[in-house]
Amino acid sequence: MNAAAAATVFTAMYEKRAFLARVFLTLFVQLCITYYVMNRKTNPDANIIVLFIAIIATVFILSAVSLPEPVKLLLFTVFSYLFGLVFFKMKEDHDYNSESINVAIQGAASVFLSMMVVGLTLLAGGVRLGYKFGLVLFFSLIALIIARLVFFVTAGTGSGHKMSDVRKAFSAVGILLFALYVLYTTNRILQKNYREHYVTASLSYYLDFINLFSNFVSDSHDSF
Repeated sequence: MNAAAAATVFTAMYEKRAFLARVFLTLFVQLCITYYVMNRKTNPDANIIVLFIAIIATVFILSAVSLPEPVKLLLFTVFSYLFGLVFFKMKEDHDYNSESINVAIQGAASVFLSMMVVGLTLLAGGVRLGYKFGLVLFFSLIALIIARLVFFVTAGTGSGHKMSDVRKAFSAVGILLFALYVLYTTNRILQKNYREHYVTASLSYYLDFINLFSNFVSDSHDSF
């Protein structure tokens, strides 16, 4: 590990300590909102397609529109609530049990924290991940989404055991992909000057964690 690069990373972390504290506090609160809504006994009866449209619209506004941080935080809270409703619907439709959900949370948290450490270590070793790496992740995600859509359309043509194996394979690829996203997010946050845009950084981590969780819960559910 390059001593000068390591010193630069630790200096950046020290200088951004207040910023990082706000990022992780915001992340924790938003994940708690999603978890609470997901596990409520009753929720508004919203159509899953409408929920996804609202989620896409909200994340587009958060990512593309310049807004004051308090407004972004409010929209982020709405976003977290909507994801809670989505997971609530998934629990009802697929009969996820508490054990599979807890396994998924533990798995997502373990991968998330591990890849944060890897991201810090790479940066300390002088490895700076740029937009090319981000583009590779983005196009890999697009490819995974397309493959899953094709599988969804043709799912009725295979045996139940084969379909379960394919779903597990998709989940494994999804976990690997979003593990790399956590690494990339960590590396970029410490490189980039977000100034006071802590909500943007927290949203990036939130999406990484939620996608890890959704892939883990799909995988663990198939195992029970």
